[in-house]
Amino acid sequence: NNITISNMTIGTKLRRFVVESLGGSKLKVDGQNSTLSMSSNVLSLSDVTVGTDITATTLASFEGCDTSVTNGGAIAIFHNTIDISNVSVVGVFALYTFYFEEEAIFDVGMGGSVIVTHNILLVNTLTVHDGWFMYTLYLNTPVSPLTVTDNSLFSISNNFMDLANID
Repeated sequence: NNITISNMTIGTKLRRFVVESLGGSKLKVDGQNSTLSMSSNVLSLSDVTVGTDITATTLASFEGCDTSVTNGGAIAIFHNTIDISNVSVVGVFALYTFYFEEEAIFDVGMGGSVIVTHNILLVNTLTVHDGWFMYTLYLNTPVSPLTVTDNSLFSISNNFMDLANID
């Protein structure tokens, strides 16, 4: 999947720009050979001006999602790319590869696995007036409980962020 926005001026807020959103759902990946996979997606913003904020540019959002990965089930998020070039934002710019918040529940147990690997976040020539933050993983555990139990795996590795010409 490829989502591209280019050569555009947006007068107000670009609120949601998400490849995969599971927000507000109840997700259960249960049993051997059960996998939710999100791979080889490209999210691209180029030559874009935004009048206020870009609040959620995200590859995978588990915002408000009740997620259970058990009995050998797996969630795999890998080989995804966010590519930002020549973007100007008057307000705040927020960018995430993996977003997990807003009272989401994430339970990995009984041999379940969550693997977030080889995701790339590229930013070249970004002007932001009020502040910016970028995460390959945003996990707000005081609000969103994460439990990993019983020979299970939650792995975040080999993700890459390359930032250049940020003003």
